[in-house]
Amino acid sequence: MLPEYVLPHHTPPPPRPRTLTVNSKGRVYLSKALLSQLGLRPGQAIDLLPPGAECPHWQLDLRPTASRRLQWYADTRPRVDGVRLPPDLLLPGTSLTLALVPTELTGPGLYQLRVALATDPF
Repeated sequence: MLPEYVLPHHTPPPPRPRTLTVNSKGRVYLSKALLSQLGLRPGQAIDLLPPGAECPHWQLDLRPTASRRLQWYADTRPRVDGVRLPPDLLLPGTSLTLALVPTELTGPGLYQLRVALATDPF
């Protein structure tokens, strides 16, 4: 006799989120899925660019001229420190999650991000 078919056991897991989270202190934490997809490594040049006059979207800057470095710590997720955010963008103690827009490359080494919504599949 065959065992009972249980659908959840045969359903693939949802895709892992390709996100990053920026907090009010200007610290950015990157998800494992984002690190893997973009092939990021410790010490790599990186920065988070908020929307502005030049581009109306959030951007992840991976150009060699980016002003920050990706730091890898054993006790926490990889992070970027000292990102400059517009005044009053985030209230103290809050954070914002941004998702990679997979088809949007805004320039060489610049990746478009969007605010992650509660209805996203992750």
